[in-house]
Amino acid sequence: NTQNAEIVKPSDADWVATYANPILIQEGLRRIAFIIPNSVLLQWSVDHFMQETTGQQLTMQYFDNIDKAKAWIAES
Repeated sequence: NTQNAEIVKPSDADWVATYANPILIQEGLRRIAFIIPNSVLLQWSVDHFMQETTGQQLTMQYFDNIDKAKAWIAES
């Protein structure tokens, strides 16, 4: 839930995209659901993360509430 999260530094988003995501994908992660952030700066941070993961075997989507996000994840 990124709605009220802290802003993530670009270097941290890059690390997750290049190091952690491949491991998580290997372990079966296929979808990431984000709850729309309240902050424009946080929105930029999440957008940066999504751009860095382009081309990986992940599908990411924004939702306006947790229930919708959980339902989407359960579809897989």
